[in-house]
Amino acid sequence: MQMMKAANPVKLKSVIKLMIAAVILLVAGVATFNSYTIVQDGSVKVGTFLGKVDPVAYDAGLHFPINPFMTFDTYSTKDIRVSLKELRVPSQDKLKSIVDITVMLQFDGAKAPILRINGGTESEALDKYVRQKLISTILEFGKDVANAQDLYTADTQRKLQDSIRDAIQGYASPYGYTIKEIMIQDITLPEVVQEQVVNTKMRQEQINQAKAEAEKERELAQKKVVIAQAERESAEQQALARERNAQASSYAMRQEADARLYAAQKESEANAALQKTITREMINWKQLEIEQIKAGKYKGEVPNIVVGADYDGKMIMDMRPQQ
Repeated sequence: MQMMKAANPVKLKSVIKLMIAAVILLVAGVATFNSYTIVQDGSVKVGTFLGKVDPVAYDAGLHFPINPFMTFDTYSTKDIRVSLKELRVPSQDKLKSIVDITVMLQFDGAKAPILRINGGTESEALDKYVRQKLISTILEFGKDVANAQDLYTADTQRKLQDSIRDAIQGYASPYGYTIKEIMIQDITLPEVVQEQVVNTKMRQEQINQAKAEAEKERELAQKKVVIAQAERESAEQQALARERNAQASSYAMRQEADARLYAAQKESEANAALQKTITREMINWKQLEIEQIKAGKYKGEVPNIVVGADYDGKMIMDMRPQQ
């Protein structure tokens, strides 16, 4: 019995030593396994040990040795996208529009420790310094918008982007965030405004159609005026041509009448001159010639006296007044 009692303390001591050795090996293994860290490109790591944040961020690459009991938070230095979907934005007309917006950010990895201290993890910091500020800025901006449909105008959207940039830049830049781009992806107006917009568009289309038809009618009327003017000018030209032709015909007729009158006058003058050259003796002599011809041709018929222009068997009579 005494021997068994003496053996138990020895066995207990051996078990305790074995357990201590196992713990030491386990701690050594954990320490060896956690004595390095690898940081991927496009990110940084921030270490924390016993609640205290390491003031220096770990850049991309292998880091060895390090405190094996330090925990790490990773922060992206790539382009960061923060999106808001279906955010209801009130305007002064008591209506709410739905806005989808995306903000692209860039993070300065050197400021990761201060961001870890003040903002927490990456998702917590983005929600605190970007997303919540973005929501409050948009809602506050809506108070200065008179009508919901004004959100569709380019000037209002530009002012909204400037307001977001100024607000977030001033609020989040001390923690390493820089805005690269603000994209207003969609704006959905209230149904009542959509109906008004549709009705306005329909009325505008009707007005444009009426204007187009009026312009078409005006062009057609102008074309008719041009055609009528051309026809009038053509008629005037034709009338002028007819008048000129009539004048030419009248002139030709006058010329022909004048020529005939001139010829008649000349013929009369010639006849008068010829009559002056014929004497009584010439007529008597010619009469004798005719009588001789008639005598030679007489065959006992009844005499036939014919007055004419020739002298073959005809009688010449002097019709001139006696001097």
